[in-house]
Amino acid sequence: MKLAVVAVVAATAAVAQNIPSIAWGFASSAYQVEGAWNVDGKGPSVWDHWFLNNHSLVASKGAGNPIAAGDVFKTAGHYDRMKEDVALMASFKSSMYRFSVAWSRIFPQCNGQVNQKGIDFYSRLIDELLNAGIQPVLTMYHWDTPQACEDQYGSLMNRDMFIKDFTSYADVLYANFGSRVKYWLTFNEPAAYCGRGFGPVSDAYIWPPGKNGRESDKYNCVATTSIAHGAVVQLARTKYPQYEMKFSMPLIIAYYIPVAPADVEQANINTLSQGDWLWGSLASADGDYPVYLKTVKTGDMDGSLLPAFTAAEKATMKGTLDYVALNYYSAQYFNGVSGQSAPTLTIKADQVPWQSAYPGGIRGITQLMSRSYGPLLASSVGGLAPIMISECGYGSISEAFGPISQSVNDVDRQAFFEGITAGLQLAVVEDKTPVFGFLAWSLLDNLEWLTFDQTWGLVHVDQQGGTLERTVKQSANKLAAFFAGSKSPIALAQPGGKPANSTVSGAPAATASGAAVTTANPTATGSPTKSSNSIATGYSVVVALFSAFALMLV
Repeated sequence: MKLAVVAVVAATAAVAQNIPSIAWGFASSAYQVEGAWNVDGKGPSVWDHWFLNNHSLVASKGAGNPIAAGDVFKTAGHYDRMKEDVALMASFKSSMYRFSVAWSRIFPQCNGQVNQKGIDFYSRLIDELLNAGIQPVLTMYHWDTPQACEDQYGSLMNRDMFIKDFTSYADVLYANFGSRVKYWLTFNEPAAYCGRGFGPVSDAYIWPPGKNGRESDKYNCVATTSIAHGAVVQLARTKYPQYEMKFSMPLIIAYYIPVAPADVEQANINTLSQGDWLWGSLASADGDYPVYLKTVKTGDMDGSLLPAFTAAEKATMKGTLDYVALNYYSAQYFNGVSGQSAPTLTIKADQVPWQSAYPGGIRGITQLMSRSYGPLLASSVGGLAPIMISECGYGSISEAFGPISQSVNDVDRQAFFEGITAGLQLAVVEDKTPVFGFLAWSLLDNLEWLTFDQTWGLVHVDQQGGTLERTVKQSANKLAAFFAGSKSPIALAQPGGKPANSTVSGAPAATASGAAVTTANPTATGSPTKSSNSIATGYSVVVALFSAFALMLV
């Protein structure tokens, strides 16, 4: 066991720093960086409402208050500093940027009247990126539901109304940005948001709208996002085929590393089931969960609680995943079958509590996901699914209150990205895993939802002084140096695209049945034609191919 670890570390350290063809850059989300929560016609999100009505969360500025280091209503001030932030990315020669649109900046009242100033802001951002040679990646929903949706009908708990309004919102985004944005992400990590916002929460980290409901509420919420994903992808393919937009749903997946051969299959199930919960129905030819998933029970999900889909819902979802969007942060060793002793992953004192950082795991998890979804996606080449690393980063709990010198000389984050890039190079160059994009989380130190005391940025933001001044950290320079020889394989669109015809009030009524947005000719619109009733169909093949490789990593 120890010899294997030494061999992998040595091989990783010796890798040349170059990936010839990959887009790289940074990721963010609207609520965490924009601020300007009520500026230029924007309506409140559920997070704005949460802080506005929980004054104890923002009033105390004493020691121990996790948000004392910043202003939750300004966050990182990106709305007013957008050009400065794009110029920073251009200075690193990055070639991709993931941002999210605040739904309530487009529809302040959840539905109805469009806020043109919101459209104009994101249009300027997209053009600024394109002019800087940076590929925009647009996230449609990153947890900031308009409070009006919650007030009107309970947001995600009312499937028909939510999907109808989300589809109308998507229609406006496509009409205004579809000619300039090729890569789209629908819902960021639904299981996390649905769990903490709607399901039962036993700790202090309850999220808005703060339902603290039943376990079934969480699973129904997740199912609603899957159907809504299918509905808006079908809309894009039928109404805007000329834009050839590509879609995925970014999911956070913890990688389970098998300790011994007997552990491989269960370790892979533990890893894959986190993605199959959502990606499974979107990638499959029948639109349903993988068969094996319904009997799986892990720490991450319980297959017996998965709600059944109707035939119409399955038809809406099937074949609507164009690539795998993977948020990678953590790994853990699995020895639950063999019982053999497992190595210990070092958790640094400065590390955020929930992250079990293991940079080397990026090689194994990308190969496992690419091989598993390869047979299902029409975009696959040689049986391997294309992958975007849609988030990957290192969180610190001491930078926020420390001196700026400590934040800028972010030694642990530098070491993390050195390991990540070495593993990524092995994955892409040696293993030929088709990773076409890598996005570091995050560009800026920002509001980590309920706290400022976890910093993830590669650029320091002066929250303590209140100036929001940006200072580049050493990790950003090292990441830029690694990718200096890389060229993005994705052609850029032209800035200044004209809006297409969009009839908001007449958008397809994507109810829970999904019938209004099903496509009559999937092959013509780019839907997968590869047949598979479930991920589990070729599961034994994936295990056989992957087992020898996985054991190299321990």
